[in-house]
Amino acid sequence: MVVTNCLFLLFVVAIFTGIRYRTTIAAIRNAAEDVLVQYANTNTSQFQLIFDDMSRLTLNLAVSDLTGDILRSANTYHGSNNYFESAQAKRRQLMNMMQQMAGPNLVKSSISILSAKGDYVLLDVYPSLLLCRNEMQELSRLDQFQGKTPYKLISKSEADSYGRTDTPMFSYARKISDEYRVLGYVEYQKPASDLDDIFCSSSETFQMVSLVAHGEEWFYLSDPQFSDP
Repeated sequence: MVVTNCLFLLFVVAIFTGIRYRTTIAAIRNAAEDVLVQYANTNTSQFQLIFDDMSRLTLNLAVSDLTGDILRSANTYHGSNNYFESAQAKRRQLMNMMQQMAGPNLVKSSISILSAKGDYVLLDVYPSLLLCRNEMQELSRLDQFQGKTPYKLISKSEADSYGRTDTPMFSYARKISDEYRVLGYVEYQKPASDLDDIFCSSSETFQMVSLVAHGEEWFYLSDPQFSDP
């Protein structure tokens, strides 16, 4: 009887210990999930604000009558060098408009407007480019905006295609067109460090890895060691 009672007590203790253990694990798991959800919601909101700003700026520049008129003039130019080297007044008009629309956001960023023939105006804090039309056409995204392709492109962080900086840049490009043809496009580039500020966790409690997907590939990964070889 003593042995039976001891076994019964041990059984009861084991059951309550198991229940308490499972309850504790569940509470820890729920707390961790709550932290991750809050972290994801905060990061998503900040990420959305960046792209809302990039979308707003590129849209305003793309639909501007001034942009369309100047690009139509550029597309009638037949020289080999950048049209805006000789059309300095039009270049200043575009740059003033780009700067007014960007405001204080143009820090380590770049806004560029390219014509369908490769003429360009760049507004950035990097050394100026001196490229001819053919060179710019090879570097540009013009081919991606021909025909029935999308009217906007989002590109993940990669080496600056213009070779101005070693800092990886991500971009938001929008097609500029009228009812007849593609006139060119506007592109807004930002440094990848803007994404690191959002997604790279400094938490001492959790080690979190953030992944942003775009289509069938990853757009951003906070820790490169988790990327595919």
